[in-house]
Amino acid sequence: MLDKSFILIYGLTFVISMVKYPRYFNTPLKFIPILFLYTFLNEFLGGLVLQSSELSFFSSDLYNNNTWVIYNIYTIIFNLYFLYLYRTYLQNEGYKKFTIYAGYLFILIAIINIFVQDFSKESQVFTYCFGALNLIICGILYFNNRRVNSKVPFGKDDILSYLSLGLILFYIGYLPIKITRYFFARNNISESPYVRPVHLTLIVLMYVIFIIGFLRMRKVRPIQEEE
Repeated sequence: MLDKSFILIYGLTFVISMVKYPRYFNTPLKFIPILFLYTFLNEFLGGLVLQSSELSFFSSDLYNNNTWVIYNIYTIIFNLYFLYLYRTYLQNEGYKKFTIYAGYLFILIAIINIFVQDFSKESQVFTYCFGALNLIICGILYFNNRRVNSKVPFGKDDILSYLSLGLILFYIGYLPIKITRYFFARNNISESPYVRPVHLTLIVLMYVIFIIGFLRMRKVRPIQEEE
């Protein structure tokens, strides 16, 4: 059931984000429906490749079901977009600088990771893990920023609060799994059958939080008005 529901929830999140689009169309959040659609299409394409060797990205039968190239590209785009969002909406200058330096370092690690692991055939683990840590920290900084400025760390009608909560919960839960999978793969250790259901549950939880955020969100003011 989870194998189907997590792809469906990507599509549902995209639809709801478009329904609520008039509330944020003139802000940096305007690109987020594109990211959700990209997520849905990326997962859909990945599923097709896994099911059909004719759609493989490689001519060699050895890599028929290998889809890491599309997920590695996705990881970079996903992380850079959210770092851009946090840089825009964090009001503390120190926090803004953190997102800028984190972005530059993320790009540097992504470049170095290419020489450590094959970008087209292997998960870029170091890029993924550093990006995940960045987003966890940025989410925490956002809540602290709200606590200082609004006296309330979480806004019940603030979409960025929900996006931050979803990201923090997902990455805190999945980061240990990602690291464990890497070491298991390197040492030819079989993965527990419970790992994938936990992974998919974390995805569903994150996107359910996103959906609740879009349903409850208020109109987002343009950045000029917020400043």
